[in-house]
Amino acid sequence: MKIVTKQRWNEAIAAEDNGWDFHNQDMYMKHDFGAKHGQIVTYAKHMMLFEDFSNDNEKLVFDYSKPIFDLQQKTIVDICGGPCSLLLRCHNFKKAIVVDPGNFPEYITQRYKNHGIEVCKVPAEEFIYPEKVDEVWLYNALAHVYNPYDILLNAKKNSKKMRIIEGVNCGTDIQHPQNLKREELEKVLETRGSIVETNDPEPSPRGLHFVAVFDIIK
Repeated sequence: MKIVTKQRWNEAIAAEDNGWDFHNQDMYMKHDFGAKHGQIVTYAKHMMLFEDFSNDNEKLVFDYSKPIFDLQQKTIVDICGGPCSLLLRCHNFKKAIVVDPGNFPEYITQRYKNHGIEVCKVPAEEFIYPEKVDEVWLYNALAHVYNPYDILLNAKKNSKKMRIIEGVNCGTDIQHPQNLKREELEKVLETRGSIVETNDPEPSPRGLHFVAVFDIIK
């Protein structure tokens, strides 16, 4: 991990926004389906959402019109949640916040609003927590940011639990200015994680992922 310039980060955000095909709603929905599928079979699984929050109804898992995770009146912050946050598959939350600086079209913003999810359109490094939240979620987030250290430290300071799954040793490209390493993540988080390998068709990146789900003891 490193701290990159705002100019480099702005280039990455522009490339990420362009990759979603927001201008073409039909094309975007194809990408959206792939992201939702990968989030469930990869991210939600390893973040232990099925164990902690699932309604235990397998028929709902791939019915994307219905929520499957009962958040038990908790306040959740999804860092870099993008246009199709896992929070869209959740219900019964006290407060749900997606932090993402992406330039989403109105139909994306309205979908979040219809689900009762707040969207905070700022870089994750600049997000100010309104209160100590129950959980912070980070999945395929940190490869996109300019200062992962501040994001992790602020999340630890302002939450009771963290759920993380991030691709490691993936290298960098125009959309991903960070190349995450297990040892660096563990050092900042002050907790041990595990490495899992996934070849699921979505989401990107495929391969090795760092996983950590842990309570923060103050």
